[in-house]
Amino acid sequence: MYFPKEFRPLVPPPYAPAAVGRWSIAEAPPERRRHVLGYFRNRLPMPDRNWCLRRGGEVWMSQTPMELESQGYHARMAAGHVLVCGLGMGTLVYNLLRNPKVERVSVLEKELDVVRLLEAAAPWFKEERFRTGSRLSVRVCDALEFVPGKVFRAGNPDLLLVDVWRRLGEDGTEADVLKIQANVRAERVGWWGQELDLVSWLQANGNRLPLTGGDVARWQAHLGFKVLGAEHPYYPALALAAATWVAFTQSWRSHGSEAARADTGTARRETHAAAVQTGLP
Repeated sequence: MYFPKEFRPLVPPPYAPAAVGRWSIAEAPPERRRHVLGYFRNRLPMPDRNWCLRRGGEVWMSQTPMELESQGYHARMAAGHVLVCGLGMGTLVYNLLRNPKVERVSVLEKELDVVRLLEAAAPWFKEERFRTGSRLSVRVCDALEFVPGKVFRAGNPDLLLVDVWRRLGEDGTEADVLKIQANVRAERVGWWGQELDLVSWLQANGNRLPLTGGDVARWQAHLGFKVLGAEHPYYPALALAAATWVAFTQSWRSHGSEAARADTGTARRETHAAAVQTGLP
């Protein structure tokens, strides 16, 4: 079955166990299930090794298919100077640096210990950061308070990518992005879980499913900037698929597997119907 190559998952980088302060990177126990829910698709293989970023005992990021697939296109569709808000495990940064269309990657990270942790756990990150002529720069600051000033002498970034939240679909994500973009004024903007904000906004404004390119255009007009990926012909169907699977996953976790299994037929039918009407197999 065809799936747009731009939306395939991120490539997991190599890590070694490390800890700095409250933060740590370590390998999670093997997952018994070989296939789990992705972000756009409902059945993806688990990576052979699933590394997790933790603060204390809480998981902040991992390499599950849902997380890897949710930002794959952010790396593949990027070009020029990319400003990344939130370093995390560096998976997105690793993939951006693999993209020859990306000229420069600037990272804003609030926690100095996260930067030091990645230097210890990911040799590729430390090597690239301190290499002469490197395309990577890292600044320790709060992305929500960052004002470029003279930092970007060559002009505004071509792309702003934001991932500063612990959970997918947290309240206030769109407001955070709008605040950062008001200071940064990038040409295009993408953020973790943007498809959930798209579907929520359209439903709140009386739009009926399935989504269309016109719906996506109205959302961009509401935001006041170009959204990364929105120009792709399959984006409306993929956005609805993501919102459906995330809602299904949250239902499973909140109400138990029995309730989730009762909802799965509806979730699959909605996703399939939207995909067929938009042209996605």
